[in-house]
Amino acid sequence: MMWFNTLLWEWGIDKKLCSLTLDKALSDKSFVNNLKSLLNIRKPLVCNWDFLLIHCCAYILDLIVQDGLKDINEVVHKIRERVICVKVSTELRQKFLDCTKQVSLDCKKGLRQDILTIWKSTYLMLENALYYRRAWCLLELSDSNFKLCPSASDWDKVEKSIKFFEIFYEIACIFSGTKCPTSNMYFPKMLVTLIILKQNLESEDAFLKKMTNQMFTKFYKYWVDSCTILAIAVILDPRYKMKFVEFAFEKVYGDGSVQLELVRNTLYSLFSEYMTNSTGTSTSKSQKHLWKWRHKYFHAWYII
Repeated sequence: MMWFNTLLWEWGIDKKLCSLTLDKALSDKSFVNNLKSLLNIRKPLVCNWDFLLIHCCAYILDLIVQDGLKDINEVVHKIRERVICVKVSTELRQKFLDCTKQVSLDCKKGLRQDILTIWKSTYLMLENALYYRRAWCLLELSDSNFKLCPSASDWDKVEKSIKFFEIFYEIACIFSGTKCPTSNMYFPKMLVTLIILKQNLESEDAFLKKMTNQMFTKFYKYWVDSCTILAIAVILDPRYKMKFVEFAFEKVYGDGSVQLELVRNTLYSLFSEYMTNSTGTSTSKSQKHLWKWRHKYFHAWYII
């Protein structure tokens, strides 16, 4: 804990801290509680430090997609093994190229091999393998030694999974591809994730419904913990403001949601705390006028 305290002091942010995004190794309760106690010595609590620990959105996305991929683990393993076989064997590689030409597919795309710990690479491997589906089938028919290719039902699952995971892949690329990410970018992306999961929970397709169910359960827990502070960040973005959050929560919860009122109250609470800290405890007429003017301006700009 002392090393962390030293870093905060060296960076000059020990009295400016509102929230932290920690990785899995540091997000245990004892660390967070000790950190709260330490920070409270230096600075009064901001909203009781309710938003001190904010989970990493990219990490949450990784967790839920990896959960979803478990439902097609056997198919993924089959495809991975076939890709490795073709890449390793010169003879098989040539036969595969011949098959791609026979079914009029672009052989320049080439096969992709994934990295086990990176789901985005697995997504690209599946997408690539699906493109060459007819070539795989032809190779299995023309080479008696090349067996255990995915079945028709396996390919069907891969196709559905690729369509389903596409939006998550795009969001993950935005997260990882942004050099200077700011907090206002996360709420819209996590909102889309939640809406997609909710829609697929009601899917008539049993396979997608089962896959989505466990993903939604895990994601919703993180959403409840983080959506308030992420919504406040997007309200302070003049492109979105409160109207976007109202629209978003209406989509998720319906009209007059308790969550929307919580965001509104928390926003005012944060504003009041920062106003108090900036103006001090003075109750002079000029200070009261300044407070009233700032509150009116804040409401007109961000809330309406």
